[in-house]
Amino acid sequence: MTTFPKATIEGYPRIGANRKLKRALESYWAGRIDADTFRSTSRALRVNNYNHLRDLGLTEDYAIPADVALYDQVLDTALTVGLVPGGVDLDEEFALARGNDTRVPLEMTKWFDTNYHHLVPELAPDCAFDGGVNWWLDEVDEARALGHRVKAVLLGPLSFLWLSKSHGAHAGFDRLSLLPRAVQAYRRLLQGLRQRGVAWVQIDEPALCLDLPADWLAAFQPAYDELAADLRGSGTKLM
Repeated sequence: MTTFPKATIEGYPRIGANRKLKRALESYWAGRIDADTFRSTSRALRVNNYNHLRDLGLTEDYAIPADVALYDQVLDTALTVGLVPGGVDLDEEFALARGNDTRVPLEMTKWFDTNYHHLVPELAPDCAFDGGVNWWLDEVDEARALGHRVKAVLLGPLSFLWLSKSHGAHAGFDRLSLLPRAVQAYRRLLQGLRQRGVAWVQIDEPALCLDLPADWLAAFQPAYDELAADLRGSGTKLM
């Protein structure tokens, strides 16, 4: 029988009071602050959020969600699972979001039926899901170094593929065919959590709230059986 944490929350607003993260981001884009100042501001917001959740009572057997994104959680997921080979730095991430002199920005669309928006990753049949940035695991390390027991949070592979698109010569190819490769990328991330002794990881699959095609629904159980098998006996549990 799985014992769940005594207290947890699904997520927490990462933008800060008075939209502090948004204001810092816009100041960085406008050149009014440099990258180090922007990173320092975002770190201070994360630390304040962790401390606030601890002070609200998530203190003993608890799980603070480590689900921070500097701009967009779907874009951060794409970079974390290695959709862009070789990884990117901060400016390259924002170029994907906003475009620059040499590239057009990723499409933006509504997050399901809300008024929030997300960037749309672009897929091709040869996407390898290899490598990726370490920001997510770095933020887990940051919280743990401050004495917090975190519950790491990820957008799940099925929803990630569902929210993505393909363009040009690859338009209309079967995105679900990439699920085995995506699962391998998630397994690498779970291995990183195991090595850090993280007790809980929350993987969100909001696409399951939709009327998905039968093949997408059928793909869910085998994918999660594979992810759960990696964690069996490790002390890290899936939520």
